Amino acid sequence: DEREKVMQQALAVYDAEQNKPRSEPQQGLRTVCRTVESLYHAETGRWVRIDHTTVSRRWKGGRSIWEFNETKELVTPEETATLIAYLIETVHRGFPMDYRHLAEHANELLRARLGLDFPGVGVNWPERFVEHHGDQLD
Repeated sequence: DEREKVMQQALAVYDAEQNKPRSEPQQGLRTVCRTVESLYHAETGRWVRIDHTTVSRRWKGGRSIWEFNETKELVTPEETATLIAYLIETVHRGFPMDYRHLAEHANELLRARLGLDFPGVGVNWPERFVEHHGDQLD
C-alpha cells in the first residue's frame, strides 16, 4: 500500500514532466523516481524504493500487480463483502466459524453467477479466504 502510494506520486510527477513544453527541460524517469523517493523519505522517515521500469510500464497503461491479481480472484469484491457479512453474522448468532459452511455459501454465490457447471471452490479455499480477509473478520 505504501509502495503504491509512492508509485502514484511518481506517475503524477512523470506525467507532469511529459506534459511540459519541449522547450523546457524535462526530468528523466529515473530522476523522477529518485526525487519522489527522497521526498517521501523526508516526509515519513521511511525509504520506499520504486523501479523506473515499473513506473514506465504503468505510465504506458500497464496494470499494477494488485489489479492483475484481482482478475484472478474467484469471487468478486461484492461477493467477498457478502461472504464476510455472512461469517460475521453467523458468529454473532453464536455459531462457530465453519469452513464447510463458508464453502457451501461461496459455492451458492458462485453458481448463481457462473452457472451450475461450476465445480465448487477447492478444499483449501475457505481457509485461504479467512486468512486473506482476517483483518476484516477479527
